[in-house]
Formats: sequence, C-alpha cells, structure tokens
Amino acid sequence: MSHDNTPPSNTKRSVRKQAEETLKDKNSKLLNSAVVFLPEDIQKLIHELQVNKIELEMQKDELLTTQAELKVSHARYYDLYNKAPVGYCTINEDGLILDANDTASGMFGLSHEDLQKKLLTDLIYKDDQDIYYFCCTKFLSSSKETSCELRMKNSEGFLFWVQIYATSEKEINGFPYIRVVIVDITETKNAQEEIQKLNDTLKDEIARQVEELRKKDVLLMEQATLAQLGEMINMIAHQWRQPLNAISGAAVELSLLNMMGEVSKEKIAQNSKFTQEVAKKMSDTIDEFMDFNKKTDIAKFSLLSIVEKTVDIVMPQFESRSITLEIDIDKELTVFHNKTAIKHALLNILINSRDAFDENIRLNKRKINIYTKENNGAVTLLIEDNAGGIAKSIVPKVFNPYFTTKEQGKGTGLGLYMTKQMIEKVKNSTVSVESKNKNTIVKIKFPV
Repeated sequence: MSHDNTPPSNTKRSVRKQAEETLKDKNSKLLNSAVVFLPEDIQKLIHELQVNKIELEMQKDELLTTQAELKVSHARYYDLYNKAPVGYCTINEDGLILDANDTASGMFGLSHEDLQKKLLTDLIYKDDQDIYYFCCTKFLSSSKETSCELRMKNSEGFLFWVQIYATSEKEINGFPYIRVVIVDITETKNAQEEIQKLNDTLKDEIARQVEELRKKDVLLMEQATLAQLGEMINMIAHQWRQPLNAISGAAVELSLLNMMGEVSKEKIAQNSKFTQEVAKKMSDTIDEFMDFNKKTDIAKFSLLSIVEKTVDIVMPQFESRSITLEIDIDKELTVFHNKTAIKHALLNILINSRDAFDENIRLNKRKINIYTKENNGAVTLLIEDNAGGIAKSIVPKVFNPYFTTKEQGKGTGLGLYMTKQMIEKVKNSTVSVESKNKNTIVKIKFPV
C-alpha cells in the first residue's frame, strides 16, 4: 500500500489545481461560447461547480484505489496473522480469550467461537497453573514482556509444551487487553529429554567404566606389588646367602674340633660371638626391608637419605655384576612427596637398569649415576645408566601396563607402570624417560 506524506492542505490545493486544469482542457470551448454571455457571478458559480464535480470524481478514484489497496493489505495481514507458525490470543484482564488466530485454534482443536468462550487458564495443565500465575503476577507488576514455559492441553486432553509471551496492548472499547503469543516447544522439550536421558546413560556408563578401570588399576598395582615383593625376596636371599654360609662354616668348624677333642671354651666363645654378629646383620636386613614397605604420608624429607636406603638394598646384586653406582645429591636437599612411593619407584628403576645390564653382557664399564637438577625451585631426580639405551619407538610405551622388552618369564611389564602411578599420584609430580647416546635417563620431577 502506498503512503502519501504530503500535508492535507497541500494535497487539497494539488487536487484543486488538477481539477481546474482538467476543466480548462475539456470545457474551454464550451465556456467561451455558451457561458461567456452570462453574468460574471453566474459564470464563477458554474466554474466552481464544475471544478468541484471533477474534484469529487478524482477523490472517488483515489478512494477506490485506496480501498483496493486496503483489501490487499488486509488479506496479507490475515495470512500473516492466521497462518503464523505461532498462536496469537488476545485476552482481557480476567484472562478471557477475546480473539485467536487459526494456529491457536488448531493447537487446541477448538473453533474460534469455542475458543473465545474460554479462559486461558482452562487450557493450562493443572500442575502448571502456578507457573502461569507467577508469570501473570510478574507481568502485571511491570507491564514488561514476560515469558514462561508450561504445559497446555487440547480438546482431547493431550498435553504439549509451550513457551508463552505476554505483552500489553492498547485499550479496546476503553478496557486494556493483553496479547499472548503461544509457541509450541514440544519437539524441543522432547529432544532435551532425550538428550538428558542420553547424558544420564552416558554418565552411568562412564561411572561403570571408571569403576572397572579403578578395579583394574587395583589389580595391576597388586600384581606389580607382588612382582616387586618377589624381587625383594630374591634380594634378601642374596644378602643372606653369604652370612648363612659363614654361620654354617662356624658350626662345621666347631663340630670338627669337637670330633678331634680340640674344642676350647675360647673357640666356642669366639664362634658364638661371630654367629651373633652375623645373625644381627641378617636381622638388620629384615628391618631394612620392613621399613622399606612402611606406609607414609606426603611430606618433606631428605632425598639423599631415601636414595641411599634404596641403594643399600640393591647394592649386593650390583656389586656381584660389577655395576658401579655413584650418587651426587646435596645432603641438605629436601623434596615434597611420599617417601615409600619414592623408594619403590627408585627400586623399580634400578631393577630395570640391572636387567638391562644383564642383557648387554659385553659392556665392561657398567655405571649408574644418580643426581639432581634444580630449575626455579623445582627439583628433578635423574637416574642414568649406560646399559645401551632404549629404541625411540619404544620410549612412549615404557610406562604402559604389561609392556616389556624382556624375554618371556623375565619381566611382568608392571614395574615402570607402577612407578608412574605412584609418582604422579602427588600433584605436579611427573616421571619421564629419554634415551641419549646409548644411555637411559629416568627423570622424576618433584613439585615446588
């Protein structure tokens, strides 16, 4: 529809001018011949009447054009209003429906006439009435657009989810009214419920798998602990073998002297003292292993002390293999971690180095260096051996459970896995491995 923004006075003058021009073109001859002899005032009256007639004809044409445009505009509005994808309702302050579009009528399965006899609350599910009441209270107190989600029901009692928007409009016949927009969000709600169900199922599945992994980790740790216990028993046996042989030798000596009748009180006292000293050393060995497995909490401790205690346990096996071990750690240096975890981790690393030397029997100079580096307050413990290094393709796998490069029956593949679990259980602690110039370096980084 066209819109003329020309002021009314200007429009009137324009129509008058057009009418006069039209009259001049059509009737100039008639005026000159027939009217010329009439009195002047009569001539003016006839002219005015003719101009007015032409003006009326022009206004009639304009009105017909405007009426046609209004019909087209009304048809467009009707389509936009009634065929909109949302429901429109007009209600009064009491909630009575005054008008509704075709979409709203279709939503509730009611004709326009039946819909206009109902209160909007009649169409709202009983359990959601409070939501609507709260929405109305909020709207009436502020007069600002308000929305809420609730369930409504159609003529057959079927429930569906809607989003309601309420806005105030001008008065009708002196009474205020409210425009309500109703958007069907049932599909969205159903999709959200499905997503929630999937999320709940996923959470349950994740929780189940986490529990299975936790049980698996517990089993792996138990297996690794048993494997390490076996290693420690071997170490005890290795450390006890020589003292037991010494005790056995002292007993045999006394027995032979007794058979020859040459045993003396001094000899008995000497051998008895020797046996007691050896037995005490064996007892001390047991105490060391018992202390090694004591449970401890996370705390600060001397790193050198823990390294030395661990090295003392493996040293007899290292000496029998001609493995030199050097420690370069400041005796004042302290770190924050679990002492028992560090001892077990270090023992696993040293056992791996021992086994690597066993596989590389051609090495003459066998050496392990244990030292530290500090960077911005963070301490890193490094255990470096020259047993031949690790292939680059294997380095990323060394901490995987059950991964081993040893012959079948000679390794469980759990030592380094357990080491990583124990070290990184403490926040900001890490363990890593690198191979460089046929040397293997294990790095344990402690938190600041």
